[in-house]
Amino acid sequence: MANQPLNPFDALAPDFAEPEFAAQRQLLTDSGIPEEQAAIILANIWQANNARDREARRRDQADQDQAQRDQALAEEEENERRRQAEADLLDAARLEDRKKNKAKYNPIRDVPVPSGPIIIPCASAQSKMKKGSYCDLWYFTNRGLKAAEKSATSQDDLDYVTVQRDADDTRVLVVAPATDLPLSKSREKKDDAFKPVADEDISWEDFLEATPRIIVSMKDNDWAEDRVQMFVNFWTAIHGHPWRHASDRFSQQALRVYQAQQRRKWHLAAGTAHSWSLAKINQDVLQETRDAIIADSHQRELAALNEVSSNPHSPFNRS
Repeated sequence: MANQPLNPFDALAPDFAEPEFAAQRQLLTDSGIPEEQAAIILANIWQANNARDREARRRDQADQDQAQRDQALAEEEENERRRQAEADLLDAARLEDRKKNKAKYNPIRDVPVPSGPIIIPCASAQSKMKKGSYCDLWYFTNRGLKAAEKSATSQDDLDYVTVQRDADDTRVLVVAPATDLPLSKSREKKDDAFKPVADEDISWEDFLEATPRIIVSMKDNDWAEDRVQMFVNFWTAIHGHPWRHASDRFSQQALRVYQAQQRRKWHLAAGTAHSWSLAKINQDVLQETRDAIIADSHQRELAALNEVSSNPHSPFNRS
């Protein structure tokens, strides 16, 4: 192992008057310098060289210390960068989790348990109201709210279906994915009461339950004030129309069908150059709706009679 260089700060000045330095003194005395003066000169030279070495050692030590500080700083910066990268990944994961699982992060309001009914429709209805889209009134009826409550802790059955009419507005179509609704056979009959009902077929009792609640939902979701007031006027006019208490079922049914069809059409036309207001009932369109319902009813009755008459086992065909 090579000898380590002597630390100049540890070096001790030699006594140049000693015999071992006679050769060095001789070099000076040969030039006419006295013996004692030669020892002093050698001592001064040594001191000068030691001072130079000490200064060089200080510079080297300062450079080494700075290099160590720079390395430590670089390592700390790298560690901080890694910590920040990990924190950013965690923040991104938390943000994504908040988006996917909002229910976990909803703030807790410091209010007591409500004593009245809680008006919270299913997720699909909430999404429609947030977007300002058409939403069937059934979702705001007691049965619709009960269905949402039943499935609050799982994927709502109602999120899998949409309620619509066929092209002729004569039949209710419940459209579901190819996998069908996620209902087991043991639940099918039990959940029949919670299946969505199109606005055309909603009862007056359900109508009166739903309309005030959907108005509140419109306000909660920041629908435009004039739009909300239009629906208030619209449903008030429907409920207050003379046909509402008519003795024949066709007039009352016409009001329900008119309400559903015109509201659905209004949403389709909203924002276009062909939009209109629902506030006032168009009596001509209402009458046409009633006539169409009557005609459809007669066609159904004739079809039923033809089916009976063509059945060889019908008691009406026995001779």
